[in-house]
This record gives sequence, structure tokens and C-alpha cells, in this order.
Amino acid sequence: MANSLHEEAEVDEQVPAVAIDASRDATTPLSPSLNDSVAAEPAKMTARILSFYILCIIMFLGSLVFGMTLAPIQQMVVRLVCVKYYENLLGNFKTGDYISDDMCKLPEIQSQASSFIATMTILMMVPMIFLGPIYGGLSDNPRFGRRPFISLPLFGFTFNIITVIIVGNFELSPSIIFVGSSLIGLCGGLSTLLFAMLSYTSDVVPFTERTSYFSLIDGALFLGLAFGPLTSSIILRSFSSCLLTVFYTALGIITFTIILFWTIVPPSKPDTETAETFQESSLWSQIKKHGNLFANLSVLFIPMNSLRALIIAIQFIL
Repeated sequence: MANSLHEEAEVDEQVPAVAIDASRDATTPLSPSLNDSVAAEPAKMTARILSFYILCIIMFLGSLVFGMTLAPIQQMVVRLVCVKYYENLLGNFKTGDYISDDMCKLPEIQSQASSFIATMTILMMVPMIFLGPIYGGLSDNPRFGRRPFISLPLFGFTFNIITVIIVGNFELSPSIIFVGSSLIGLCGGLSTLLFAMLSYTSDVVPFTERTSYFSLIDGALFLGLAFGPLTSSIILRSFSSCLLTVFYTALGIITFTIILFWTIVPPSKPDTETAETFQESSLWSQIKKHGNLFANLSVLFIPMNSLRALIIAIQFIL
């Protein structure tokens, strides 16, 4: 009996637990596709991080253009109102080339120009308030993605600059500039640009590193807004005193920004849970859901968010 058990044990030791393929070399991996996917993951992450830094450049250039054109548009409105005032006062005589800045400081001219600028601001900001949440919600939809809602504000800036150039070249009524301001608002403006970029960042950046990358996006935004007026001032002082030079420069920058975005930045993919949620609902239901302004403002009543809103309001007042 003992001999038979010993012989069976020897037989078991000679039989391998897993069948070995003699054609496979010892250095050949057992699962090539798995190893390839693991090796490709760092490359994908590097490409995503690179696209994020390109996104920071786009944010900087977009906010730079907005900051560049904000004060010159207001100055052009004052100039156009001044020209129309003296043309109506002196008849059909074209006085545009003979009006100095001191002649435009009359209370009647300043009052009318202020009304124009206030109307421009309202036409720009009010659509942002209502459309921003809708655009932000639709950017989560895999059918649209983030890229259309990043490029939409850039197109709004472009249309506004073109409108101002046309009005400035032909000395048209400053009321036409309202069209450009409305287009900025309808396209979402800087708020939609910021929210869409933050959403894109959350798609391509690891969860544990999102805070630091979000701060880079915010930094690019405020850096562009800070350098925008400085850039327009340098252009007017060093190269040309004509306001239209600023807008031609801004048009070239924003065109380059749009081309850079659509040629380099790849589309992002939302998480699977978000994609499944949008597949189960219609487009109109999504618009109604995100277009409810009061529901969107309800987040301010959360204690921590209310404290943050109060701090921001105090800083703004001070």
C-alpha cells in the first residue's frame, strides 16, 4: 500500500498544474492585450494633461480678448454718440474728424453714452444668467460634449468684435453694437466658457488632482482679464491711436484661439453613469431641468455655500 501511494505521488509531481504551450517563449506575456492597454494608459494620461494646458492657453487668450475690448467698446460708444450729437446740432456737416475728447464731455453726451453702455451690459449679462446653467447641463450630454460649449463663447466674442469693427468703420449708430453684446450673452460669455472648461478638466484629470488644475484654469482667466486692458493700452500708445486697431488685433487673437482649440484639444468623455442618465431623458426635459433658475439658485441656501456667497458679496462691496 505504501509503495502504491508513493508511486501516485511521483506521478502527480510530474503533471504540471497548468498546461504549458511549448510554442510560447518564456519572455512572451500571457496576456498581450492587457499589457498593451496598461502600457498605453500613461500615454493617454500624458495626452490628456497636455490638452489641459492647451485649454489654459485658450482660457487666457479668450479672457485677454474680452479684457482688451471692454474699455475700447465703451470709448467707441462715447465717440459715436458725440459724433451724432454734433452732426444733429450742426446739420449734415461731418464733424467726426474735428471732434476732440474735450468736446465729448458735455453732460448730454455723457448721459446718453452711459445709457448705451448700461443697455449693452444688460443685454450681455441677462442671457448669461438664464442660458449658463442650460449650457452647463447640456455639456454633460455625450451627444454634445464639452467642446461646443467651450467654442460657443469664443464665437460670441468674434461676432461682437466684427460688429464693432463694422460700426466703427462706417460710423453707424451705436445701437448696432447692441447686436454684438446680445450675441455674447446668447453664447454664454465668460461664465459658460469657465464652467465648460472646468467640466472638461474634471473629465481628463484624476480626481485627486482636480483642485490644483481648477486653480490653474481660474488663474488663466484672471490673468487674461488683467492683461487685456494693459495690452489694449500698449497698442494705442505705441502703435496706433485708432481704436479699431485694438479690435483688429483682438479679432486675430480670437481667430487663432478658435483654430487652436478645434485642431488640438480632443473631445472628452463623461463618466458612464452620466452618459446613461442622459440616454434615458429627452433633450427638452434636460433644457427644462437646467433652465429652472430658482432650482439652480437653491444651492446658495446650503449653509456652506451661503457663507461663501456672503464673503464674495462683502469682498465685492469693499
